[in-house]
Amino acid sequence: MNNIIRVCCHADEELDDMAILRACLVLVQDPDDENWVYGSCIKIQGGNTLGDYHVIMKYKNSLDDGDIHKWDIAVGDWLGHNCAEAELIETASHLDGFNAANASAKLAAVHEIWMRFVRCGIDENPDYEDSYLCPKNALPNAEDVDGTLWYAEDNFDQNDKMVSIDIESVSEKVPGNIHFY
Repeated sequence: MNNIIRVCCHADEELDDMAILRACLVLVQDPDDENWVYGSCIKIQGGNTLGDYHVIMKYKNSLDDGDIHKWDIAVGDWLGHNCAEAELIETASHLDGFNAANASAKLAAVHEIWMRFVRCGIDENPDYEDSYLCPKNALPNAEDVDGTLWYAEDNFDQNDKMVSIDIESVSEKVPGNIHFY
């Protein structure tokens, strides 16, 4: 499946194989209709808590005057695989042609990719029992900026509609203190 992945973690000296998750964004294109993209995002909030969200995007075949973004972006609370269809409908109510049952199925696929990057706590160290963590081996070639690991992975053809997704615009729509560029 075509997808875009962004991860931000903090490397902690006490953790050998894991890093503390600060933000993660996974977007997956619907293989049956390339005009739709579904995703999940978690971001650090004020007070050092994490907020979790689902993202639903629809490609715009034509742009309004002055509009430079090719995707309508809707963001709702909770990770997508945890949402009832009514919550998905509420999030995507302004997106013509939205199908909640299809979205639920695609968000399950998002969750499969998500689980490569996101773990909740580790048994070996009770200090991290309630922390969201990311396996360091899931982040090959991550850029280390003063102990913060930034990872980007794009899995799609360059002639695909996903190339027109502006990650900064998606990231800005999701509440939190980390922004992907």
